[in-house]
This record gives sequence, structure tokens and C-alpha cells, in this order.
Amino acid sequence: MNIEILNTVPISGNYSEVHFGNSFSDSIWVKFTSNNFQEWVGCFEKGPSEFSKVLVDSLNTFSLIISGGIGYFIDVNTRKEVLKIEDYPPIESVILLSNPEYFLVGTYHSIYLINSKNEILEIDIKFSIDGIYFLEQRNNKVIGHLHSHIYDIYGQDYNVGFELDLLTKLLIIDETTVYKHIAFGNYEQVTLK
Repeated sequence: MNIEILNTVPISGNYSEVHFGNSFSDSIWVKFTSNNFQEWVGCFEKGPSEFSKVLVDSLNTFSLIISGGIGYFIDVNTRKEVLKIEDYPPIESVILLSNPEYFLVGTYHSIYLINSKNEILEIDIKFSIDGIYFLEQRNNKVIGHLHSHIYDIYGQDYNVGFELDLLTKLLIIDETTVYKHIAFGNYEQVTLK
């Protein structure tokens, strides 16, 4: 399976086309090539942000397309939308987790886990957050940083590092971390639903 965001609108008739959302507004085009070399393109309505990304699961069955902050969970074989995440504020980060395999989605104030059984779990964070950004998975933990006005000091743009333990559902926040600088200090533990 090969999936790519196209830089230009494909010529009409070159591929089988499937449209998602109001595709005649601002949109992105994604080309899907299956393992047996069948090609089709999807046109995905773009949301208000600049963040766009395409991920596919290890079985090449499901794909999560982020188009300007709107998330489209697509069954690649049937070419149908299974789930649409149109949160406001929009999606700001996404990674594919392994063992178990989940798409992990971060919006301005929520975290979503989506699996290939079309199950979605929203993780409710009990304090004010202004952005969640996932960086990587390390074993059973997800590393990232979040921004919150709680950590805005003297008008500077402060972010804090965090670890999300996928087994215990604990979010461990390092309150001494400044954007792109990791330091060890006081931690706050937040239990997630």
C-alpha cells in the first residue's frame, strides 16, 4: 500500500475519485495505491488549520487522513468514511501507535484513541490545555508536549513535556519543561478515563 498527498489536483478521469466532505471547497487530494496496484484518489475537505497528514495501519486496511485539522478515518478497501473527527479547535497532531495499534489524535484540548475495530476513546483532560503535540512512542509510553495558559509566564510561550502511559492511562507532566528543552523537576500525575 502506498498513500501520498498530491501536490496538484489530478486530471479528471485518470483515477477513480471519492469525495469526502464538501470537496468543492478548499481540499487536499490523496492517492491510494493498493498492494495489487489498484489506484484511486480521495478528495478531502480541508479544515481551518495548515496541519495535514496521512497514516495507514499495518494491515493496509484503515487510513487516517488529516486535512487542515479535520480527521477522516477511511476503510481503504471499501473507500468509505468510517468516522469523521471535526472537532473545534482542529486536530493538531497524530501518530500511529503499535502493540496495540491505535491512531492517537491530539486536538487543542482532547486526545482520541482510534483502533481498527472503529472504536474511539476520548481521553478527557481535567485542566485547561491549549494544544497537544505527540512526538513519538517509546515502548508503552507516548512522549510529547502540551501548551496551556497555566504555564504562560511573563508572556512567554511555554510548553510542558509529558508522558502518556498507555497501560495505566496516566499522563505525567513535567512542569519545568520549556519548549524543546527537557528538564527533570516537579511532576503532576493525572489519571485519564
